[in-house]
Amino acid sequence: MNRRKAIQYMAATAMVTAISANPLAASQDGKEDVKIDGGWQYKEMEYEKHVPEVSVVRDGDAAAITVQVKHPQGEFHHISTFKIYSENRIEITRCDLNPTQSVPKATFNLNVKPGTALIATTDCNIHGIWMKPFTA
Repeated sequence: MNRRKAIQYMAATAMVTAISANPLAASQDGKEDVKIDGGWQYKEMEYEKHVPEVSVVRDGDAAAITVQVKHPQGEFHHISTFKIYSENRIEITRCDLNPTQSVPKATFNLNVKPGTALIATTDCNIHGIWMKPFTA
C-alpha cells in the first residue's frame, strides 16, 4: 500500500470510528454529512465539489456519459482520475487528468442498455475517492 492510500485509509477509518461513537453527531449539526461505502465517499447534497456531476446523452444502446466536477485544479490539490464502474464495482473505463487542466471533465462513449446502473467516481489527491451512482 503506498503512502497516499494508507493516509486515505486511516482518514476513512477515523471518520467511521468517530461516526460509530456518536452516530447522530454527523446529522445533528448538518455540517458533516459524508458517508462511506466500501472506502468511497459520497454526499446526498446537491453540490459538493468532489462529487461527480453526471449527464447522459443516449442514442439507442450508445451512451455519451459526461462526468465533471467544480473542483479547482492545481499542482498540489487536484482531481486526478474519473472512473466509471458497473453497479457491482467492476471498473469499465477511466480517464486520467492533468493536474493543471483548467476544468476537470471527461466524456465516455459506452455501449450500454438503457436503465443500466453505473457508478461514477472522482479521485482527489487530498480528499480521496468520491462516488455518484447513476442510471445510463
